[in-house]
Amino acid sequence: MKKKIVLISIMIAGAMLAFYSCTKENQTIEQGQQASTLVEGPELTPTDIKVNNLINGFRDKVAYHLENPGLKSGESIAADSVLWFLEATINYLHCFPNEYYGEKQTDELTLVIPKNENGQVDMDLLSQKYDEMKTSVSTIYHNSGFESKGLVLVDIAETSQTADNIELNVQVVTGNGKNEDPVPTNGPFVEGDDWWYGEDYGHCDDHSILEDATNHLYDAVEAFVPDPGGSYFFIDEITFTVYGGDTDIRRPYDNLNNDYDYYLYAAVEGDEGLPFTEQETLCLGYNEMNGYFNLMKTLIFDKLPNEYLPEKYGIWGHSIETFHWLDDGKVEEEEITKYFHFGHFTYGRKVGYALGEQPTEL
Repeated sequence: MKKKIVLISIMIAGAMLAFYSCTKENQTIEQGQQASTLVEGPELTPTDIKVNNLINGFRDKVAYHLENPGLKSGESIAADSVLWFLEATINYLHCFPNEYYGEKQTDELTLVIPKNENGQVDMDLLSQKYDEMKTSVSTIYHNSGFESKGLVLVDIAETSQTADNIELNVQVVTGNGKNEDPVPTNGPFVEGDDWWYGEDYGHCDDHSILEDATNHLYDAVEAFVPDPGGSYFFIDEITFTVYGGDTDIRRPYDNLNNDYDYYLYAAVEGDEGLPFTEQETLCLGYNEMNGYFNLMKTLIFDKLPNEYLPEKYGIWGHSIETFHWLDDGKVEEEEITKYFHFGHFTYGRKVGYALGEQPTEL
């Protein structure tokens, strides 16, 4: 999980200071290679404009250094800003989070970036490292095997930092596209959609099918995550997992009854205070499926961004970027067995694209 989450105002100020104030006096990049002031689009905020300028300025400098490999500009960037520039730039230039994806896969790579004697990163070296990362991401993307592929997001986390280098973990999420409209908002499940809670145990009365409630709830809810008409990218991503049964996602009412107690499915066997009948509790009929479908939508679009992230991480203003997967778990503790669903999510801060800017395929 990412450890570098900061408030947007601090991030912008720090990145600007690092990018525009930490340049040594002997910088040789020509003025024509500096980022130009962007034309404000119809819905861009002042912060959007600043972020666009930062990323485009970094992109231009990277391109100039790569076109002039012998250049030693003397410019450097603060180590604490390196992760932000790498992540924000590749997501801005090459990721398509606002699409429907039928399936996703996540791959990882490691990027090690040396620091100079001042504890910063030289711009000529950082340009090479960005290009190295982009090449590796492109290789993963094109080797995914998906027919209708899209680069969903690139999530970068610092794994270690010493006096000599920064080590980064780069997660690459590739999606397989589909052209389907979202399911009806009141719930997609109809009579016959009675699924076992998990364990690939199929329908409640036909366990020969290697599917379960998690598969179908994920497909139904994930269809609402993309915004195909959205002209924005994400910065400051955070990826995390939440579990049914966690007090952080308990529903706001008093009486536990082993049904709809949490925003994700959770049930307990062996607790004398809770009713439990295997067939009734572990089988989710179509009305229960629709119930959890709507609870999960509330969790993703309201509870997590407005309560969970602010209270747990001190993060405000993030939106769902990717719903990676929904899975099931079963834990036995002495004489009690817990059954639950758990979901894996990435949230980020939306930033509008400047006029005329859009991502391109790798």
